[in-house]
Amino acid sequence: MRKFLAALLVASAMVTYAAEPAPMVESLVGDGYWGFWIQPEAKLAGIESDSAGMVGGQLGISLNRALYVGYGYYRLASSVQVGDPKVGELGTSDLSYHGLDVNYTFMATKVVHGSADLFVGWGDATVDYTDGDSEGSDLFLVEPGMSLLVNVTPQVELGLGVGYQFVNGSDIDELSDSDLSGPAGRLFLRWTEER
Repeated sequence: MRKFLAALLVASAMVTYAAEPAPMVESLVGDGYWGFWIQPEAKLAGIESDSAGMVGGQLGISLNRALYVGYGYYRLASSVQVGDPKVGELGTSDLSYHGLDVNYTFMATKVVHGSADLFVGWGDATVDYTDGDSEGSDLFLVEPGMSLLVNVTPQVELGLGVGYQFVNGSDIDELSDSDLSGPAGRLFLRWTEER
């Protein structure tokens, strides 16, 4: 019986210790909690006069559910006709880009909150012409944006955002920088696991 009571006492002490919140960790960047996040995403962007769907996502690290730094990758989800009259096509594998994203989220503990971010990336585009030729180009892309987010659970946020894509580097005859630049909308889920 004594052994049972001693084991019960030790177990209750361990449960009490485990239930206490983790101590705040001091660091060079500031006091807070680091975390890992992942964000699958769907985008709607303008290419020439068409709307093009893109899919992709981001992943990275966060500090205090406020500062998010990560890497993102996006590609075209459906083919887009290029030229006037239509003389070529961008297929699903013909437009992609990737890069770094920095995001600051305001009032993340509130059910509805906002964020501002900046994506800087690079990629490539290839137009396949109807006569059998193709033409490709390397791209540089900068996209500032803002989002409205809702806390679905303590770890999962649903977001709706808008931004503007500035594209540079396209030397394709039928697809200029201005054809690839323009406003973009996005819908995403962001899952954050804090440490």
